Amino acid sequence: WRRIAKFHSPSEILIFKQTSRLGQQVTANLLSGRIAIAAGRMAFIFDTETNKLLHILEGHTDNIWCCKFSKDGRRVVTASEDNTAKIWDMLTGRLLLTLSGHTHSV
Repeated sequence: WRRIAKFHSPSEILIFKQTSRLGQQVTANLLSGRIAIAAGRMAFIFDTETNKLLHILEGHTDNIWCCKFSKDGRRVVTASEDNTAKIWDMLTGRLLLTLSGHTHSV
């Protein structure tokens, strides 16, 4: 792991690290206190207060190129080179919906 980004929270600076996997993408939703880091075929959800890993989102068969939180922070969408987008529940880490049928990377 190497340092990828620093985020400022009210109490400290959070340092998250990257793997050697392709497709790194970082997004934060400070309202919900979550940070999503996509690396390769997985996304990792961290709590900004405790810095703990909450969920590992697995299901894509190719690199994730984008991840974004919903405005309320209750869901996150990941988009991949596998031609799918997936919507995940942030409370449970459970996959809610897979959007498929695209002919190119999403």
